[in-house]
This record gives sequence, structure tokens and C-alpha cells, in this order.
Amino acid sequence: MVWINEIPWHEMNVNEELTLRCKDPWARELEDRLRKEIFQWKHMPADMVVSEFIECPLAIHSTDFGIHEDVDIARTDEGSDIVSRHFNVQIKEPEDLEKIKIPGLTYYAEMTELAFEAMTDLYRDIIPVQKIGQTHIWFIMKDISTVSHKPERLWEWETLTMETIQEHYE
Repeated sequence: MVWINEIPWHEMNVNEELTLRCKDPWARELEDRLRKEIFQWKHMPADMVVSEFIECPLAIHSTDFGIHEDVDIARTDEGSDIVSRHFNVQIKEPEDLEKIKIPGLTYYAEMTELAFEAMTDLYRDIIPVQKIGQTHIWFIMKDISTVSHKPERLWEWETLTMETIQEHYE
């Protein structure tokens, strides 16, 4: 499968196909998502998956897992949100594992329902709307490999992850 997910959108709006017309910030987010999906389908579909419904994300707040991104950023194009990052190592000693926390989640049902009703009304005769929770979390296994000083074992990500955790907890 070819998945194109980092697109320099700021360079793609050649024929105004990506120009947003909505004024409200929430509506602009919806419009932006649709315009990008239609644009990608039209000009570079690759193996993209298009749902038969529009996603209404659940209104959720997470307290995160205790470690925040600590990076040095290098930009080659100020107009792009795609940047290069150098991740600063935050887990150097076994004690640093204490920084990792179980996240606390709060679900805002009323806020979710308001968005769902508005989207259902907006798309009523066009496409169904479904409430969708967290679909994925980006996690780069090379970081575990780098920390473990075993880059040649990157493909054994599950075993390597468990070994790394066990080494630090023994």
C-alpha cells in the first residue's frame, strides 16, 4: 500500500481547489478536510481509503502520558507545516521511566453531541456522519531501537519494546 500522508498543502492550491470559503473556524476545519480529500482523490489517489461516512470526532481531552515533545526544529520552507525534528533524548536513566504516566481521559458527551447534530444537519442529504474516537496514535519504533542501541533489530519492534521495558524495570 502506498500511503501519502505528508503533503505540502500550501504548495498544492494551483487552481483554487483548496481555497477555503467558510468564515467560521469550525466550518473551515470541515471544509479543509473535505477539500483535501477530494483534491487527493482527484490528483494523487494512490492507495487512499475513503470512508463512506464523514467522521465526527469525539470531544476528548487527554492529560497525555507525561513526556512532552522536546525537539530542535529545522525549517526549509516557512510556509509548510512539515518540518525536520531532532528529538532530544528524555529517557537516559532507569529513573527517567517514572516520567511516563498513564493518561487521564475526559469525554465531553454534550460537546460531541452538539458537533454531531450540526454535522448531521449539514451533510443530511449528502453523506452519513459517524462519531469516531481516537483512530491511531503516531509512535516511531526507531526511537525504541535508538534508545536500546540495537538498530539492526528494528523489525522486531514488539520484542524489542518489551525487552527495553524489562531491562529498565529489573
